[in-house]
Amino acid sequence: YIVGKGHCGVVELKGLDGIRRLAGGTFTVTPEMVAEASARLAAAAAKKLEAKVAKVPRADAKAAWKKSPAIFDGIRLAYDDANLYVRATKNDANAPFENKGSNPFELFKSGDTVEVMLRTGAEKKARGLCAGDKRLLISVFNGKPVAVLYDYKVPGVKPGERTGFSSPWRTVYVDRVGVLDAAKIDVHRAGTVVTVEATVPLAALGLDPVRMKETRGDVGRVNS
Repeated sequence: YIVGKGHCGVVELKGLDGIRRLAGGTFTVTPEMVAEASARLAAAAAKKLEAKVAKVPRADAKAAWKKSPAIFDGIRLAYDDANLYVRATKNDANAPFENKGSNPFELFKSGDTVEVMLRTGAEKKARGLCAGDKRLLISVFNGKPVAVLYDYKVPGVKPGERTGFSSPWRTVYVDRVGVLDAAKIDVHRAGTVVTVEATVPLAALGLDPVRMKETRGDVGRVNS
């Protein structure tokens, strides 16, 4: 049974009784070589931590996708005065965009999703969760498109009012979770391409592009 940060699993190794030492020679490791290897590892780790910058265009729904480059894996964003627009495409004849989950708040465990994470509060550089951190999940529930909004930190919410999401190694608490009925979602296929489009009111996200010209966030998807 192996557990480590974002992974847990049961792994069976067979054939250990047949392990034999191989005949080999020797090699020398000098302090200079260790220092060089450490420097390379540190440089590689620093590069992974560099934030990517994506410019989200201001455009109406019809023109948005002509101006918006994919941020990651076919996911695009755009906005206007009233809405955030999300579009995700995937070219795969076997990708139906389905989800058979029975809990609308845990659809990330049970099937396909498209997700947008946004920091809508004032703490732009905070490393931990803070007020205004939102997760927008777009999926299918009971055969119909659905949007679920996770609001991680809401002032005044008591510990007993939060929703916990548990894995074998930890529990993450979200102050407020709910289906976002104001979102309009369309899922359709053209040939081998599946397209998911969502129109989400900025007010429902607590996002004000006039006040906040830039922020932190992420996009991603779960493919079942």
